[in-house]
Amino acid sequence: MALIGRETEQDRIRTTLEDLPAGRGGMLLLCGEAGIGKSTLARWAADVSAGQGIAVHWGVCWEAGGAPAYWPWTQLLRSLLTTDADGGIERLLRASPALLPLLPELAEAGAPPARIQADQARFQLLESVRTLLHEAGQARPRLLLLEDLHTADSDSLLLLQYLAPHLNALPICVLGTFRDADARLSGRAEPLWHAARGAEVLHLDGLAERDVDALLRQLAGVSGTPRQVHSLWERTDGNPFFLTELIQLGAGDGRALVPDSIHQVIRQQCQYLPDAT
Repeated sequence: MALIGRETEQDRIRTTLEDLPAGRGGMLLLCGEAGIGKSTLARWAADVSAGQGIAVHWGVCWEAGGAPAYWPWTQLLRSLLTTDADGGIERLLRASPALLPLLPELAEAGAPPARIQADQARFQLLESVRTLLHEAGQARPRLLLLEDLHTADSDSLLLLQYLAPHLNALPICVLGTFRDADARLSGRAEPLWHAARGAEVLHLDGLAERDVDALLRQLAGVSGTPRQVHSLWERTDGNPFFLTELIQLGAGDGRALVPDSIHQVIRQQCQYLPDAT
């Protein structure tokens, strides 16, 4: 399915991906409200990357609790191992004890834990990940996708902050998504803001009114009247998720009831408002 709108963001992502074979990477952060299309744009970037021979690796943050520290990075490193044709990445992982918190399955049975200071151990882990990504990038340019960073643990965000200034010299693009309103209310998002200083932040707003008719044709196979298009756009503020839900309910006239899926998103956003509001 073709991506509608987001021409500026598509161009910026394409430019970054085209620079990867020359060893010039970077960090792009997609932010915006729920349903605004961050994940859709990330999936589009993954498809474009795969078509250009760029390896794609995903890490998804978990907001319900219980996930270990560095969980999205653990997912990424495990994904790297699946593309490790000559075993070089696994050998590097096994030779880097500092990385065991991310991949405990590589620890040798009965091996005693290293006895070093906590701050020193953390720095060794951060630097070991940078070294690993450098080696992985020599084999093939890579796109690392990190979803829902507003729910990430502080250790994962610190690693993101550490890598941000190094990516310009690596054939690696880190593409992260987060809800900026949620991140501002989080007590552990400070490293995310530090990382953003070394990244390009693309803030996604609602689709333009001209894109609503294109979405109608794509989802419903019909073109809307100017009145229908304007009604949908005005009612949803161009939010692609809201638009999709209403169009699929046949709400081209903009008068249908709000579906439960949209109610859930609205309730989620309202929980951050003061009681009086």
